[in-house]
Amino acid sequence: MYGRVLVAVDWSRPSDDCVLEHGARLARRMGARMHVVSVLETPPSFQLVAQEVEWLPREGVGEYAEAVEERGRRVAEEVGVELGEVRVVRGNPAREILRYAEELGFDLVVLGRRGGGISHRFRLGSTVHRVVSCCNCSVVVVPPCVPVEELVPGRAGNEVGSRG
Repeated sequence: MYGRVLVAVDWSRPSDDCVLEHGARLARRMGARMHVVSVLETPPSFQLVAQEVEWLPREGVGEYAEAVEERGRRVAEEVGVELGEVRVVRGNPAREILRYAEELGFDLVVLGRRGGGISHRFRLGSTVHRVVSCCNCSVVVVPPCVPVEELVPGRAGNEVGSRG
């Protein structure tokens, strides 16, 4: 059903490690290859200036990209799923996730939602909302640290331990 799974993370929250793990486990169960994208958000005012001069600062991006690739590789090895491309880009997160998913023809996009109090129960973050609303493929939105068996009903015998 799904041959290519895209996991979108930014590690602005500790729960993004859970998103990567869930994406890897879903990909493994479906016999799919997992790809990872992380978008470094550029403030709108800076985007205009950067587009005009065709320049973006690179400080810290290399180290961050290496860390994203290392985490992706580590989780893929732990879970036993094939890791495809790991990409770090700058721009608007929703726009870049949608563009990447469409350009490379992903079958499934996995991303996390913001956790928090009661207000988060009634709205999704703007990135999640735009991806869910506009994506041409299936989208799984992972709540912070939800056991994977809750995401794949009827699947017994997975290796996820209790989180308690």
